[in-house]
Amino acid sequence: MKTALDPRHTNRQKTVENLFAFSFHKQKLSSELAKTIVKNISEIDRIIASSAPEFPIDRINPIDLSVLRLAVHELVFDRSQPPKVVIDEAIELAKEFGGENSPAFVNGALAKVLFCKERIVKIMADRLGAEEKNVVPEANLRSDLNATDIEVADLLITLEKDLSLTFPKDYKFEKVSDIMNFIEDD
Repeated sequence: MKTALDPRHTNRQKTVENLFAFSFHKQKLSSELAKTIVKNISEIDRIIASSAPEFPIDRINPIDLSVLRLAVHELVFDRSQPPKVVIDEAIELAKEFGGENSPAFVNGALAKVLFCKERIVKIMADRLGAEEKNVVPEANLRSDLNATDIEVADLLITLEKDLSLTFPKDYKFEKVSDIMNFIEDD
């Protein structure tokens, strides 16, 4: 059970504080995690912008943006924690640091990030041992990405767990677009 003194929670708090300060003053960061996030900030912000299109990045409350940047990093780039943990932690951080509407805003944006194309492509590339640039809609899983049936099955199991969905057992996915379209339609 998470407590206020949980070192992972404390590290996330420190990271959000660093990212918040960085949004006003491009200063040195004391958090290693914040430094890593800042290296990918353009891509992270692009993902946030596509997940919350009604709120341009420059109009998002800076603390909410800091929480989202951390959570997007964990969901898309790091992926060492289960998505539910990342989203729950982000909501807790939004409650701690943000305004009255922050938790709902963060939750809504992250629900979209969970299913974003960039995240799914990174998971597919990782599970299939392929380069991200090759994981394009028209790519055949077996002939273009050299995936075996077992690797494709492992990918589908990973995506089922990660996204809380169920792929049909009797359908043979051939292309990247087959999987992406199923995820979009589900």
